[in-house]
Amino acid sequence: MMTKRGGEETGVGKTVNISSSGVLFTSEQPLLPGRRLELSVSWPAQLDNKCPLKLVARGKVVRSEAGKVAIEIQQYEFRTAGSAAHPLRQMRADTAPDAIMNIDAAAGSRARGRDCRPA
Repeated sequence: MMTKRGGEETGVGKTVNISSSGVLFTSEQPLLPGRRLELSVSWPAQLDNKCPLKLVARGKVVRSEAGKVAIEIQQYEFRTAGSAAHPLRQMRADTAPDAIMNIDAAAGSRARGRDCRPA
């Protein structure tokens, strides 16, 4: 579902599959090809077996049909799940995302509330 939050559209979905060049995920709302998105994917692995991670990726929609959307990844990075949102490395204005999607990984569980600070 896409909603407006602070002037940005946001939504949620679940991954169907993922590769180094793209992500296919579920979406209740079709997204037009060419649309720029930022995805935040809850990652099933943990940093040092204690700190949840998320994959933050920016890209553009290449396909949208039957409740599924495919994006081509243009830029990505891993962050700790508790880190504050900050822009990915400097992006040109013409590649800034139109919408932000929070995506849950299809498999695996997420740890919450654990201390991720270095010992």
